[in-house]
Amino acid sequence: MRMQRAAWTLVLVLSVAALLAIPLWADSQARIVRLSDVQGDVRIDRRAGEGSERAILNLPITQGTRLTTGENGRAEIEFEDGSTIRLTAQTEVEFSRLSLRDSGGKFTNVEVNEGIAYFNIDLGKHDDFTVDFGRRTLNLERSARFRINVSRSEARLAVSHGSVELTGGSERREIGKNHTATWDLENAERVSLANDYLEDPSDDWNHDQDEYHARNYGRNSGSPYAYGFSDLNYYGSYVDAPGYGQLWRPYFASYNWDPFWDGSWVYYQGVGYTWVSAYPWGWIPYRYGSWLFVPSYGWCWQPGYWNAWYPVPRVFNPPPTWISPQPPTQRGATVVVSHGGGGPRIQPLDPEGRLVRKIQSDSAGLGVPRGRMDLSVMSSGRVGPDMHPAPSGIADGPRPGKGQVAPSAAPSSPPSPTAVRTPPAPRPAPAPAPAPSIRISPGPNVRSVTVAPSKTSPH
Repeated sequence: MRMQRAAWTLVLVLSVAALLAIPLWADSQARIVRLSDVQGDVRIDRRAGEGSERAILNLPITQGTRLTTGENGRAEIEFEDGSTIRLTAQTEVEFSRLSLRDSGGKFTNVEVNEGIAYFNIDLGKHDDFTVDFGRRTLNLERSARFRINVSRSEARLAVSHGSVELTGGSERREIGKNHTATWDLENAERVSLANDYLEDPSDDWNHDQDEYHARNYGRNSGSPYAYGFSDLNYYGSYVDAPGYGQLWRPYFASYNWDPFWDGSWVYYQGVGYTWVSAYPWGWIPYRYGSWLFVPSYGWCWQPGYWNAWYPVPRVFNPPPTWISPQPPTQRGATVVVSHGGGGPRIQPLDPEGRLVRKIQSDSAGLGVPRGRMDLSVMSSGRVGPDMHPAPSGIADGPRPGKGQVAPSAAPSSPPSPTAVRTPPAPRPAPAPAPAPSIRISPGPNVRSVTVAPSKTSPH
């Protein structure tokens, strides 16, 4: 009897442990934020049993995630409301808490273990945002912008907008706008205060990123979220497709372009494999809304379905020969899917032989850095000072000449908005040119695959 009771006790303990091992992602109170920019050497520990991995753009960041940048690394994390944290080289942060309160307010706690981190935080009415650094805790009572520097010997907080409250041991103080506090961590934690914002060499980079978001965020398709829309507005525009309403398409995408050409399958405990797009705009269209194949346009994203976060995006009305991308059948390492085409190529294109980037027509912005040019002008065929559009492989119609793009590219300016409608029931589309399909061999040993074109079936 005692043995039977002990066995049931063991089962109960293991069951509780298994439930506790499921990440908060599966909980209704879980939050997911976006790794929105990756430059150089950036590593991530997702607490998935894989240890430190190379970070890739658009990875979901969940509670417990740790990010580390190398000597040439930089990263940006974007929150649901558009708030950002940016990491310079040799910086480590950990997202200790990412959760929702019963009131709907967001609770965020970030630890800055070393390096330099910039915070641009818009605080909601019921939100709590805290930062631990240098044996101190920073509490936000209102929106603020500030920089934190942490080394073995020193911790510094410089506030450029708003104010923050600090606690640590018996210390409690408020640091206001254009003030800086510096602690000597090796000398009884002596503090020095400056009535000025002490600048850092990385401030210019952070300022450039702020300007990029301010310049490009403006249309969010009725979404309750803000993350990802700056990139969406920079790398593409909207078309008004009859019968479908307002749809979004990336620049430099032909009729044959496929939104699943480039990305990765990333495994998360309790969730399974999640599709992570490699495109710089590839967050919102793969987490919300639907992808539609629309005659005369090709693949388009339709906004909507904001009440659910999809690990794998919804797809409607695909071409007859299109094969839906399938995740690996067994749990394993990250699987990279590559079309093999791609991002900008460096070639001597101008008369003086200078090296100039040229954008491939079906790159859809892959590899194109943020904010370097007006992509809406580039996509219309005009050549910029250091980039040339160079379309290739357009199957539907004559190949455009140098400095031109396919007629199906998105227009340079979006039309006036109309109501977004739910897509009609799938209906056969006109037979397109051979549509690409993603074929993945199952098994944990798969590390990378290449997209191959599928054959068009006769009609």
